[in-house]
Amino acid sequence: MKHVIARAAISCLVVFGLITFSPAADAARKESFSQIWFDSSGNVIGQHAEFCNNVQYEGGSQSGAFSLVVHAGCGDRIRECHWEGIEDRLYICTGYFLNYALTASVTGNAGGLSAGEICEMVSACLGFEVELMYGYDFPLVQIYPIPK
Repeated sequence: MKHVIARAAISCLVVFGLITFSPAADAARKESFSQIWFDSSGNVIGQHAEFCNNVQYEGGSQSGAFSLVVHAGCGDRIRECHWEGIEDRLYICTGYFLNYALTASVTGNAGGLSAGEICEMVSACLGFEVELMYGYDFPLVQIYPIPK
């Protein structure tokens, strides 16, 4: 009987390991990401984007005078917790929320433009996920997974 239980336990661990550590289980991201590069005149010259489903696109120059970096949450459940009580001995969790937060920042010299102004200028921060910059002088190509 002990051997049957041991074999069942080992089988469960093997199956759990295959599910937990398989490449397919690692495909989803916690946030999408986009970096959009601009020349010194403020023209979009390139982009690299990674979506929640891990599909990635790239096109144009991958450097420039400045860039807009956008991160957007992929809807993961986040538990809000904090320390409380005398000498912070209690760890209190008050609930869950879904992370769809969108943040943007600027790298380089954007000539005094804020991330919000650049987002509006190129419509890069409109939805729950990053936007592809179609309609500029470079093609956007899917780089992952490589199309068949």
